[in-house]
Amino acid sequence: MAPNLLIRSIQAAILTFAALHTPNVQAQAVPNGVFWDGLGAIRNLWVAGASIEYIGSFPFDWSTTANGPNHINYIVQDRQITLQKFAYPGAVTDPAYAMPTEILPGFSPIINWPDQINNIISLFNMMKSAGSATMRDSLFVFTASNTGNDVLNTWNTTNDQGQLIDGLVATMRTKFGDLYNAGARNFIFLSVLPAQYIPEINILPASDQATVAGFVANYQSAIDGLVNDLRDDVIYSGQITIFQPNFTPVLIAIAEGTFTEGPTAGYLNRTGYCPEYLPLGILIPPNPDFQSGNCLIARKYLFHDMIHFTSPAHCEYALNTLTELGDNRLPSNCQFA
Repeated sequence: MAPNLLIRSIQAAILTFAALHTPNVQAQAVPNGVFWDGLGAIRNLWVAGASIEYIGSFPFDWSTTANGPNHINYIVQDRQITLQKFAYPGAVTDPAYAMPTEILPGFSPIINWPDQINNIISLFNMMKSAGSATMRDSLFVFTASNTGNDVLNTWNTTNDQGQLIDGLVATMRTKFGDLYNAGARNFIFLSVLPAQYIPEINILPASDQATVAGFVANYQSAIDGLVNDLRDDVIYSGQITIFQPNFTPVLIAIAEGTFTEGPTAGYLNRTGYCPEYLPLGILIPPNPDFQSGNCLIARKYLFHDMIHFTSPAHCEYALNTLTELGDNRLPSNCQFA
């Protein structure tokens, strides 16, 4: 098959799966506010979150927890959008509920999610005054892998998940109002990822895995309710656009080997990672082609370490988000397993 035809067939397979298995990809499901002019009008992507969204500085100018470009890299590089990066490893939504510990050398103190939003507001106000950002050209990744850290840091510390989740969602509601008052109008709420599939959890007893899965589902349901409330609020109605790409079914399909084409079809290990590779990804720029006598090529694993997935899955993650935003082109710099 000619290379261009092969690429088109791969893209078609990916998009077919997304249409069938990702309920939020239909554009008509998103009530657009008056400040949304399409992805092509976006110049600034403002990103809060945690390690799955984190991008460092040279030579770590991609995420060391993805062993290559992460989903944010793929979006901003391929669509030529300026990244305003505020995500930070270990961040949680509300430190009152879950105090994280240092998870990587050099990342202490952790900048938690509420402070990230505060920092975004400060810079956004400055850039608006300077004419380098507007309501229309700015898109805010509002919730991201900070929600995953909420789950990982608290799933076995509470007997009342409902009360804990209520507190987290209340924090989100408050910070959304703060960001709106600063002039933000276009938002992305990324889904709570299925933590029960990561190595840290899937090696635990089945009952613990079920507890984590239940927490994830309940948390996502509460965030869905928040998004509905925000869309219906008379203050925000007609003004805001909230996108809710749902990567959860896609990540589950990747973990279960459903894809036979595309970036993740070449994974040879979908439950573990290469322990010998892990220090390299922390201490030097990560090499997706690392291998040793005991390890497969690093890009052939679904996971980079105990909690993070590798770059081919991130390309699927980026495509899932881009499709929700109305642009279903596979990123040209996508890493394949």
